[in-house]
Amino acid sequence: MRFEVEKYNIDLGTTSIENIFIEDYMPIANGTYVKVYLLTLKYIQSDDFKADLDNSIIAKNLQITPSEVEEAWDYWEEKGIIKKSVTEDNKQIIKFKNLRKIYIKNTEDRPKISEQVEKFIESMKNDEIRKMFFVIDKAMARQTYPNEKQEIISWIDSLNMSPEMIAQAFLYASDKKNIRSIRYVRGILTSWYDKGIITYEDMLKDMKLSDARFHRYLSIKKKLGQAVREVDQAELEMINSWYEIDKFSEEIIFEAIDTAFKSGKSSVNYINGILKAWKAKGIKNISEIEKLDKKPRIKSKTNNKFHNLGDNENKNFDLEQRLLDLSKKRKSGR
Repeated sequence: MRFEVEKYNIDLGTTSIENIFIEDYMPIANGTYVKVYLLTLKYIQSDDFKADLDNSIIAKNLQITPSEVEEAWDYWEEKGIIKKSVTEDNKQIIKFKNLRKIYIKNTEDRPKISEQVEKFIESMKNDEIRKMFFVIDKAMARQTYPNEKQEIISWIDSLNMSPEMIAQAFLYASDKKNIRSIRYVRGILTSWYDKGIITYEDMLKDMKLSDARFHRYLSIKKKLGQAVREVDQAELEMINSWYEIDKFSEEIIFEAIDTAFKSGKSSVNYINGILKAWKAKGIKNISEIEKLDKKPRIKSKTNNKFHNLGDNENKNFDLEQRLLDLSKKRKSGR
């Protein structure tokens, strides 16, 4: 007895792709690299696979250059899921590794689950990390799951990122890109790591070059001492109006923030009120603000009953004295 599978001449078959590739490798890879990997996998799994398949054939089918195909193989080899080698007759060999085998090996090399759980519980006692997850949950518009929290905490060591920087990446993804994805944020942090961006100041410099609006938004938040607080849409529109509609310089805006601080206030709405008042008075630079502060106040004339009473009393006293003097003169004249 034997079992057979019916074959059909037209290629309407399927290509087996491991979920590990889809979940762990594909989201963070260049789209062209993914195409090269999947098309080649399709070719080598088909029954009519030809041994003479090479980079030029792959490039022609994908409408890219052979050098781009080679770049893809370099990338996947760096990720550890293929292995390149060359035969004695200088023929290149690309070996696709078994991803499940890689996953199992990586799992065996990891600390035991109990150790991971203990480390996670200990980390959650840290105030900075708790504050980070408060911001992340706000940015994600949901609570992060324990396994997600463990992954995010691992970025502190693997990407050399502080909790503040990780929180900023989530805020950037949600506020600027309107994307709420942990994988996407990991890509942002990886990009920052590759650029050497590891501090808030580094990030501001990079944002200043790539995104002026978001840079000034972060600068205002930092000036307010709210670097990890999420600014709502109404506040963001106010901040943009200061620069784009009212044409205030950053120096004037920072002065308004300092003025608000002196009054014990720090809300964007309160600062907006200060700036609107200055605009109404035609203030355009710091020196004009200083002149306004030094301008003497005009004392109002006192007009109350007590002062009026005193004046009347003095007038009455003078009148009585004059009458007495006149009476004495009349008597002496007799």
